[in-house]
Amino acid sequence: VLAFKAIPAALGVSERLNLVMNSLTVPRAPGEATGAICTLKHKSGTSMVINVEYNQLDALLQESPAGGDNADASGFSPYPGNVNTL
Repeated sequence: VLAFKAIPAALGVSERLNLVMNSLTVPRAPGEATGAICTLKHKSGTSMVINVEYNQLDALLQESPAGGDNADASGFSPYPGNVNTL
């Protein structure tokens, strides 16, 4: 039901910003069993925004400067939860 309220807003933002694709996310607690939307950056300078499944996220972040899926000042993970609404 909440998606029906969020989707029109997401479509409006997508139209206004001329986006080809957009995702809806929700705040996520560190370690929560929800995929996270992340920007992966390569040493070459290329990057991509993708969903990283929760069972892979902490291991991936352990190898990064973040040191793991840790809460920021808000108490939530800096990697928002994917709600599978594109």
